[in-house]
Parts: sequence; C-alpha cells; structure tokens
Amino acid sequence: MPNYFAIRADVIREPSASAVQLDRLREDDEVVVFHRSNGDVFFTATTTVLSAASDGNDGYKPPVFAELHPFKKQHPLSILSGSLHKVYRWFLQPERHFRRRVIWLDYDDFEVIRTGVLNIERSTFRYLFSALPFQMQSDFVSRYFDPSSMSEQGDVLDYRRLADAIVHYLESEVVGPLNMVRDSAEHFERLRDVRDLPRLQQLVLSDESGRETLPIGNLITHVAIAADNPIFYDDAKRSLLVRAKELANGGQLSRGDTADLSVKDEIVKHLQSRIWRERIF
Repeated sequence: MPNYFAIRADVIREPSASAVQLDRLREDDEVVVFHRSNGDVFFTATTTVLSAASDGNDGYKPPVFAELHPFKKQHPLSILSGSLHKVYRWFLQPERHFRRRVIWLDYDDFEVIRTGVLNIERSTFRYLFSALPFQMQSDFVSRYFDPSSMSEQGDVLDYRRLADAIVHYLESEVVGPLNMVRDSAEHFERLRDVRDLPRLQQLVLSDESGRETLPIGNLITHVAIAADNPIFYDDAKRSLLVRAKELANGGQLSRGDTADLSVKDEIVKHLQSRIWRERIF
C-alpha cells in the first residue's frame, strides 16, 4: 500500500535540495502539492513517486515524481482544515500543521484534500465547539455530550451526532440570549434623546460595595454585534447555523452532489472568518 504525503511545491521542483525529508518516500507513494501564501496553505495538484531516492556508488539520486495533475482550482487549507485529522490542535492557525516541507497524511486526509469535499459534520462540530469559551465547552459536555460518540481510546466515532448536538446547544442556549441582548440594545438606542440618559457604552453593573464592576454597555454592544452575525441571524434567508444543521442532519449532504460543495464552503468560510478570526463569543 502507498503512503500519502503533502509536499511543498518548491521541493517537487528541486527535490535534491531536501534530501533528508524525502528519504521517507517510496515508489508509488501518493503526493499532494501545496504552497503557502498570505498566511494560508493552498493545495494545487497531485503526483506519484515513480522512484525513491537512492544513495549508491554514483552518489545521491533524489526521488522522481510523475507529471503533476493540477486541480481545477486551488483547495485552501482554511476551508478544509476542519475536515482533516492532521489539524488537531491549532484550529485558529491550521497552517501551523503544515510548516514542514514534507508532511505525512493518512488516506482520509489525502482524499479530502484531493477531492476538496468537506466532512461537514466534523467541520461544524470542531469549529463551533473550539470557538466556545471554556465555561461553555464544559457546560456543553456535561449536558449534551453522548459518550457513545467516542471510542474507548478517545476517538470520535460519530461526528454527525456531535454536530447536531452542538448546533442544538447554540440554538437553545446561545441564540435566544443573543437575540434578547440585541433587541435590548436596539430599544435602548431609541431612548437616546432622553435627557441625561447615559450612552449604552457607559453603563456599568456593580455590587453593593462598588468594588466589583462589569462594563455592561460594552458587553451588550459586543453581544449585539454577534447576534447579527449571519451564522445566527439573517433577514433575507436562513441563518448559516440552520443550514449547517440541515447538512449535518443529512439533508443535501446525503445526496453527495458536487453542487452542494459551494453551500458547504460558504458555511465553513463563515464559521472560520466570523468565529475564529473575530472570536465572536
């Protein structure tokens, strides 16, 4: 059976310059080619190892690669990362898992990268759960986590069930309070002409002693912005959270249509850019 690797494009072009890293490659191993740009990793093509590196009487000979099979469009790691086993720690910066020039992959990850087809259940759960603050993660685990979704070794067996659970948790425990805070902020703003009424950003909660304070105005403003996020709320169409739930529950995903990829791409892009980059929670 072949092994699977991600190899940086410059190494493919000049394999003799990376002898140590390429020693692991064997004939018929499968390779996906990538390059880094603007803080992201882009997968561009696949190839096969025709012959492994050798170091004999004639000196070192680098591995030989077959002709590249370029993708129709680049497959960005920022979209695929939630579906990859390889990305297991730095969800905010998945490119850190691809800092080396030669990276071993398992077959499932190689296929996700090669085809560009997302595992929407895994992506939905991993992005949403990791974006939650620790207290909410603990609350979710204690109230919604199903041990049957995990193996004895701690591996996830059923991302579909977990994705449905995290979406339900956000809908039932987060969306309601977010909308309430957003509506409260809107009502308060309508009172701006009332004489001597402080601005929303100036409101502060304090205990009886006045020693413990919470700038509730800033908190309300921040949460109100989160409530208007397209993940949770959209006047024109269904929220991305609802669409993610439908996909995670089978919906369009079960048909396996390639046309669904754009929908899944859109959801995952928003999950990343809005939750990971802006840290809305």
